[in-house]
Amino acid sequence: MNVDNTPTPTGTHAIMLKINLNYVTIAFDPTCADQMMEDMHKNLCLPFFDYLESETRKKKPVEIIRYSLGYHCNGRSGKAHLHLNIVTDGTPNNVLTNYKYYYRNKHAPRNFEYMMETPEGREAISDTCDKFFKVHTHSIRTSELTDEKGLLAYPFKECVDETNSWKAYKDSQVHPHTIPDLITYGAGIYLKACRDRVKIELKEAEKIEKWTVFCKQMDDLRNTPTGNEMRDLRGVVLVALDYFKRLTERTSVNAVINMCKDYCFKRGIWTNQEILDKYQIA
Repeated sequence: MNVDNTPTPTGTHAIMLKINLNYVTIAFDPTCADQMMEDMHKNLCLPFFDYLESETRKKKPVEIIRYSLGYHCNGRSGKAHLHLNIVTDGTPNNVLTNYKYYYRNKHAPRNFEYMMETPEGREAISDTCDKFFKVHTHSIRTSELTDEKGLLAYPFKECVDETNSWKAYKDSQVHPHTIPDLITYGAGIYLKACRDRVKIELKEAEKIEKWTVFCKQMDDLRNTPTGNEMRDLRGVVLVALDYFKRLTERTSVNAVINMCKDYCFKRGIWTNQEILDKYQIA
């Protein structure tokens, strides 16, 4: 039995490319997903790989070790985009600027067409280099590699069930990892992020509700004889502290004072000049 003792290549850097698909307004039909991902890979990702390979002929070579490609459309904006995460040995400088220069001068002619799957069906898209980067807005981040599995799993994070598995490009080069394992890992990251976002939104909603209740309480007090004592920030704070002291639930003194500051600012009780004087802003 022959044993392959070839060491698995390791990377040193991470390149994270996000490509916004600004012409996409709805999610693609999964029945054409494989063709769509092939189109995306060919027309949007291979040119970037060509650019990285061109860097290997320079003094600072860049070797592509492995990569993953995934389609996202469930973000807060609802806009579709691709994530191409690459493990490399080395990284070029000024990646996005140099890639645009390379694309404009080396890859595409002045006017060209390519086939893309769109919500209306497969069609030829006429393009120019300048228009290309406006329609497909690119953003790139580079860093030292710290979490290879997390990096490669991120593009697959929306593959939370079988109906969404098409969002992972099936020919992503991830060895020695496997695509199913990365999908599971990425989906776990995504679902945890969703749960965390819900918790944050609930906390924000609670803060808004408490702030609304507080403002109503202060407004009501200002419409009583007590309002005569609430003509400045100090008076509002004294009344608020006295009010909350009589309540049974736990109250943060700092929170009450900060709410009083915000309340007085919003109601014009604490003037801009007083605020500038307080914080010694010339």
